[in-house]
Amino acid sequence: MRVRDKTKKKIASSMMDLLKKKPIDKITITDITVNCDMSRQLFYRYFVDKYDLINWMYEEDCGSVIYTGEEKFSLESWIKYILDVIEEKKNFYIHAIQNDTEKIFEKLILDKTRFYLSNIIKYKTSSELTKQLEFLIEMTARSLVDMIIFEIKNELPAKKEILLDWLMNGISKEIADLVADYEVPMTVVKRWKM
Repeated sequence: MRVRDKTKKKIASSMMDLLKKKPIDKITITDITVNCDMSRQLFYRYFVDKYDLINWMYEEDCGSVIYTGEEKFSLESWIKYILDVIEEKKNFYIHAIQNDTEKIFEKLILDKTRFYLSNIIKYKTSSELTKQLEFLIEMTARSLVDMIIFEIKNELPAKKEILLDWLMNGISKEIADLVADYEVPMTVVKRWKM
């Protein structure tokens, strides 16, 4: 890992530590840098402010599908991955979503969910999407993401396995018929460009 990446991860880890003690709006750049024994100048070399750091953390967690050594990818595995990340960093996501006035996290996972869902269907059908399918994909992606955000805002009362089941069972029949239990080889997914 490059020094730059290690430094960014150390700063992010400091933010995570501080969130155990106080909310995001009370955390300062000085708090972050003192907690990880770095200078403010070093922080500003990598991030504009703490919200830029949070956006980077979102991207690190959810910006890429290449997250495991699995050979197959599906809509369910993508949603499970998002839920795993959120559960692992529950405290961060609960606080971050409450302060995410620009809805950066929501936009990121909505774009990714829409992208993966479209590509899974195109791969399975070997054809371009109809207007109706585009509409159903948009509706499905938005409802999945809205419910994930809803659960985060409610401090994740449902267990992730139950939530995953609810989310997958809530998909419209037309989309479910195309993606339920359908997996794409990861070698194909790695070639998809957003």
